[in-house]
Amino acid sequence: MITLALPSKGRLKEQALEVLAKAGLTVSLPGDERKYRARIEGMEAVEVAFLSASEIAGEIGQGSVDLGIAADFRQRHGRRLRIATKYWRLTQQFFSLKHGIQVYRIVESLGATEGAPAQGLADVIVDITTTGSTLRANHLKVLADGVVLRSQAC
Repeated sequence: MITLALPSKGRLKEQALEVLAKAGLTVSLPGDERKYRARIEGMEAVEVAFLSASEIAGEIGQGSVDLGIAADFRQRHGRRLRIATKYWRLTQQFFSLKHGIQVYRIVESLGATEGAPAQGLADVIVDITTTGSTLRANHLKVLADGVVLRSQAC
């Protein structure tokens, strides 16, 4: 039996399932969201284990699972993704709860957050933007799937 580990929730789970589907591998999801095991249709020797994205690399290293799909930032850079923000609670909810990304470190910003990547303090930022001109001036952009919250003043 070969065990393939996939992220258990959020955007990472959806993307992993999409990648497998494009490769012609359909994962038969369990009817109950609380079950963390599944199968790939037509491949009886492969079991799918849904794990926290932050646990997958460690489980592979320990030999608990054979293969895994996980975020590779930490492996490529040897450290966690650094996120500069004044809005740490919204940032935690967005990354951890909404997208299932848990391998990151929040760098608290007390000043000009958009300067943190240029200073080498952060890899990405979570901040308020109105026109985007400050982002453009600092060679930053809003990610298509990166809008944490839309709001307006009344």
